[in-house]
Amino acid sequence: MRQQWGLRATALAATATALVGCSVGGDDADASETGESSAVPAPQKLLALDEFAALNALTLGVKPDTVFATLQSQAAKEILQSEGIEVVDKPTFFQSPDVEQIAAVHPDRILLSDVGSLTSITLQANEIAPTTVLAYAAPWREVLNTAATALGRESEAREIVSRLETKFAEVSGTVEAQPQTLSVLVGFSGGMYTVIPQSPMSSIIEEAGFGRPQAELDAKIGPNTGVATSSVSGEEVGQHAADAMVVTSGT
Repeated sequence: MRQQWGLRATALAATATALVGCSVGGDDADASETGESSAVPAPQKLLALDEFAALNALTLGVKPDTVFATLQSQAAKEILQSEGIEVVDKPTFFQSPDVEQIAAVHPDRILLSDVGSLTSITLQANEIAPTTVLAYAAPWREVLNTAATALGRESEAREIVSRLETKFAEVSGTVEAQPQTLSVLVGFSGGMYTVIPQSPMSSIIEEAGFGRPQAELDAKIGPNTGVATSSVSGEEVGQHAADAMVVTSGT
């Protein structure tokens, strides 16, 4: 039984990490395919300033032309490159984004997440091309809908939401019959973290009916992370014990 829950938990975490598998339609689908016209034209050259923003676009069926790898996520990089998307390493952008490098891409639309110092250049980026900021620590529907509005993909977003809600109902019905807790730890740059309750991953876990260890419910953004994670020391790992534990690895 524990192995069965472990498999369910792993699948759930994978869904939360990247919703690309729920992507609908092809790249640059037009209004005739969705049965709905959008006031926002599809971007001809979309630049994503981080991997999280890029994956949200890809989930909606829009391939960014260029992605700046600000978060240095190897998993996201592999997903994006497998779709033929140019991924440019920009490790300094997290603390010191460079407007000139953004302008050199000549984008007609820009997506970025509110991580690190990226939002400090929002006004300048908006002078280059219409720019949308996605909340990194927010419920998944909010993030997806913000991206959909910016890219004119509202109908695709509704279809993705419907698919996920169906999956959540299947899982939560089983969990309600036998309550289970799920712990999520993230390995990144030699450290260990957990996702805070306000993150998209946490909102998906909650909606699927899983409980979380109290240490993860109490987690807050650490002073040195700047994203939706809280650091976990080796001594604190025991506080994250649960019926199932998912540990993701990064660079």
